[in-house]
Amino acid sequence: DASTNDADVTNAVRSEVYEAMAAELADLRAWKEEALAKTEKYTDEVETLKGKLQTLANQCDEQQKISTLESKLRQGSSSSNDQHDELAVKTKENQDLRQRLALLNAAKYDAEAEVEALK
Repeated sequence: DASTNDADVTNAVRSEVYEAMAAELADLRAWKEEALAKTEKYTDEVETLKGKLQTLANQCDEQQKISTLESKLRQGSSSSNDQHDELAVKTKENQDLRQRLALLNAAKYDAEAEVEALK
């Protein structure tokens, strides 16, 4: 009778341990799925940012051309007021693009850091 009681207690303890382990496993699987989803999302965002950075790099090449024109203006090249106004507009656009590039770079590094943290 005592051995039957001991066996019942052992089986009850085992059952509780198995249930706890199954619950923990389910929690871990859910956490893993969530982490994978976030990783995929951040990877997509990083790829989007890379595309934007390439666009900005192309625009920076355009800025180099503008800088060359500015240099010529400083050296005393004669130009019409219209060209000067266009150059001022392009210079302002360049400043705006540089600010956007800095913001995108910061966002890229933040996203990459989050992706690394999730690995």
